[in-house]
Amino acid sequence: RLGVSLQACLLQIVGYRNLIAEVEKLRREPYDSENPQHEEMLLKLWKCLKPNSPLKARISKQWCEIGFQGDDPKTDFRGMGLLGLYNLVYFAEWDTEIAQQVLSDSLQPKYSYSFAIVGINITDLAYNLLVSGALKTHFYNVAPEAPTLTQFQQTFC
Repeated sequence: RLGVSLQACLLQIVGYRNLIAEVEKLRREPYDSENPQHEEMLLKLWKCLKPNSPLKARISKQWCEIGFQGDDPKTDFRGMGLLGLYNLVYFAEWDTEIAQQVLSDSLQPKYSYSFAIVGINITDLAYNLLVSGALKTHFYNVAPEAPTLTQFQQTFC
C-alpha cells in the first residue's frame, strides 16, 4: 500500500514538472499568422464569443469588440505566445455561455475592461503561479496522477 501511494506521489511530482514544460513550450511559441492551425484557433475564439456577428476580415477593428488592442490580435499574444490563445479558446469553448457573459460585462461602463487582454494577463498570472510552485498543492489535490494542460486551463477559467 505504501508503494502504491509513493508511486502516485511520484507521478504527481514528475507530472507537475512535465506540465510546466508543456505550458512553457506553448508560452514560448509565438502566434504565427501563416500557420493555419493558429489562424483556425483565433477564428474559433471569435465564433465562440460572437456567433451572430461574422468577422468581416482577419485583420479588422472588430477584434477590439472582444478586447484586443488593435486590428490584428497576433500582436497581443507576444508575451504569452500560444498559451494565451489556448486559454482564451478553452474558456470560450468549455463554458461558452459564461465566456459570452463575461465578454458582455467587460463592455459595460461600470466594468470596462478588455476581455482578451485581461484573459492574456490572467494566463500570465496562472503561468507564474505554476512555475513558482504555488499551484502544486492545488494540482496534487485535483489530479490523482499527473496534472494535465486541461487542468491548468480549468485553473485559468
